[in-house]
Amino acid sequence: MGEGEVRIRVSAWVNRTENPSKVLKAIKNVVPVSEEDELPDQLEEGWPRLMVFETSGLDKLYKLRNSFRTNRILDTARMLLRSSLRGTVMELLIHKQAALSGSIVLCEGEEESPLGTIHLEIILPEHMEGNISLFLDWLAPKTSEGRIVKETTQAEVRAALRGGAFTAQSS
Repeated sequence: MGEGEVRIRVSAWVNRTENPSKVLKAIKNVVPVSEEDELPDQLEEGWPRLMVFETSGLDKLYKLRNSFRTNRILDTARMLLRSSLRGTVMELLIHKQAALSGSIVLCEGEEESPLGTIHLEIILPEHMEGNISLFLDWLAPKTSEGRIVKETTQAEVRAALRGGAFTAQSS
């Protein structure tokens, strides 16, 4: 993974009653991951099992970005990302069963998804710490009366991730 890239870590618990391939499909419906992206399970054998994938690149967030727009949940996504922010790390909880059917449903807590959630971490380079708004204005821009107020371009985000001069003016 390159130094100026966004990193994505996605994980989900697989319960004894679940088919691991279906959990993998649910994860792939959120973030396109491959077998090479899977991290070894650090837990002992048995149930539940944890599936963890790590990948990188802005392109891996396109499904999520488009889903926020299609489902008209930009403000909710932005609020949840902002409230979870720790340094340059943001998190989202996604309803696992909804993801299996191809829908992105955001959760505020684990209890909102009976079989557990898909946990998504977005990790920006450290130099982005003072410029999180620029990234959010690309992934989940603010809206007013259902219309996007200001949207950052992909080129602006890529330049900022590489340490370029673009700066955000909104939060």
